[in-house]
Amino acid sequence: MVTRALLHQLVDQIPDEDLGRAAEALAAMRTGLADVLAAAPLDDEPMTDAQHACWTAVLARYHRDGGALSTDEVVRLVSRAD
Repeated sequence: MVTRALLHQLVDQIPDEDLGRAAEALAAMRTGLADVLAAAPLDDEPMTDAQHACWTAVLARYHRDGGALSTDEVVRLVSRAD
């Protein structure tokens, strides 16, 4: 059985640079966002070249910045695909 004490131990082991991602994951669980996203249908339309370029740029920036992007940065990058 998972206890709060076990979760606290796991959180204490997360490297500082990953705390933002951990907080986002826990927040998503608290709000039910994870359930909504898991139940959402997959997009079966092929990506356009512009959408693919946008996705590539977002992922590159995400990895370059240590796995974190602000909402403003994502919006800025995504707006390029329009």
